[in-house]
Amino acid sequence: MDNLLNLFEQTLEISEQLRPGYRARLGIGLPKLEAELRLNEIFKIGMSVPTMLVDIYSLIKGTERSILDQRFMDYVPGYRLINLDELDVEKNKFTSLDLVPSNKYLPFLANYSSDYICVESGGLNGIGTVLHDEGEFVLMHKTPENFYLTIIEFYKQGAYFTDGDGFLDFDFDKSGEIGAQLNPGISYWM
Repeated sequence: MDNLLNLFEQTLEISEQLRPGYRARLGIGLPKLEAELRLNEIFKIGMSVPTMLVDIYSLIKGTERSILDQRFMDYVPGYRLINLDELDVEKNKFTSLDLVPSNKYLPFLANYSSDYICVESGGLNGIGTVLHDEGEFVLMHKTPENFYLTIIEFYKQGAYFTDGDGFLDFDFDKSGEIGAQLNPGISYWM
């Protein structure tokens, strides 16, 4: 198992420890080559899809937008891993916002307000947010590794936790401190 896939798997395991049953709600992904072909078909970027996305969708299918038990919606607080069967629809919503070049930023996490967390295509692979009311890509992590390592630390240090009703929540100040420590020089965390 390569490092990126291993780190993604760790984020799922640590989330499962906090919310037993979360992993089962994500379904089973496609064989790696099939996942890559499907993602290329969806994103139509004319180059290979970032390894991070291929790894995600070769391991899991994602969270359905209409998931009944909302305690299992979030991968990170407020954002779900877009289900592969819904990725084309979400990509089209993202593109219709006409905020950023849609072939440069590929959404893989979404909330119900049409805000997205995206990975940069074209070899850069930074991770950032595109909010529907701000209209720009804001870098959060320089690499997918930093993205996963930050999530793992949020869980380990208690910045991510479940509230009294079992929903994933976060400590804004603590996550900002941890994020700044692990992602130096990125203004998102300041």
